[in-house]
Amino acid sequence: MQGGNYNITNCTFADYSTTYVSHDQNSTAAILNYFDTSQTGYISGAMNAVITNCIFWGSLDSEMFCNARDVATVPYNVTFNNCIIKGSQKTIQSFTTTTACLFNRDPLFVNTDKWDFHLSSGSPAKGAATTMSPSDDLEWKPRAGHNDIGCYIVAH
Repeated sequence: MQGGNYNITNCTFADYSTTYVSHDQNSTAAILNYFDTSQTGYISGAMNAVITNCIFWGSLDSEMFCNARDVATVPYNVTFNNCIIKGSQKTIQSFTTTTACLFNRDPLFVNTDKWDFHLSSGSPAKGAATTMSPSDDLEWKPRAGHNDIGCYIVAH
């Protein structure tokens, strides 16, 4: 994301290398208030984002990258609520806000080799979301009583 206004809830951002896809340098997600136009040029724009109940996970040591330019004149307001983030608070920078986030807590996906990002029953995502979740998960299973982080509810 490069500038704009966002409200992202109950998403799973996961990236792993395969024989056909390489994931060895760039994090799964980046939240910036600028867009590089050349080696030295960029366009900046206000970034306002609230990210709630999301998972950022993959095969790298850090799967979230936050950066801002011209913060004195170009707003950068990013808040993470109840998210699972692979990396440290330092990797998402001091100018972001985190509330009740779980850093480096493996979400225990069912089978990443087969791109199955459902959560196993022992996942730390189980019951760790805020109650403002959408009413259904990605497969239209009702979330009622299942405040789980990510796009899928944990099999209960």
